[in-house]
Amino acid sequence: MINVDMPVIELPRQGRITVRTPPMDDARRWFFDHLGWRTDVGPDPDDLGGVSLPRTHLDKVIGILLTRWEAVELFREYRPEMRCTHRCRYATKLICACACSGEQHGSESAEVPLLRPDGDFEMIGSGYDNWSLVKITKGR
Repeated sequence: MINVDMPVIELPRQGRITVRTPPMDDARRWFFDHLGWRTDVGPDPDDLGGVSLPRTHLDKVIGILLTRWEAVELFREYRPEMRCTHRCRYATKLICACACSGEQHGSESAEVPLLRPDGDFEMIGSGYDNWSLVKITKGR
């Protein structure tokens, strides 16, 4: 279930991310102000009032959303056949398609990722059509 009190990000296996925030005056301008005016901010593909952004902006988008809200819900499409390897455990960015849905992501990295699995991730559920829901809260 989508929480309307916090932003929701959809991360498909390929393509752009979609970000939907609680009602605000001008979400497009807010993203431009935080990501830069040259950022490719597109319309929500489902026309639900959000914006679409390049997937390479995922970590930065989560960081700026957490400056305004206490938590972010991240819907991630994953591949059930893909198992965690060193690429996931040593990752420093959030983009990943393995079945751990981020629980192992960056857990063995020497460089501290933007969001560490311990304490910042809360797995809500996974499995429905290979999508998982993870709640990301501000770090301690």
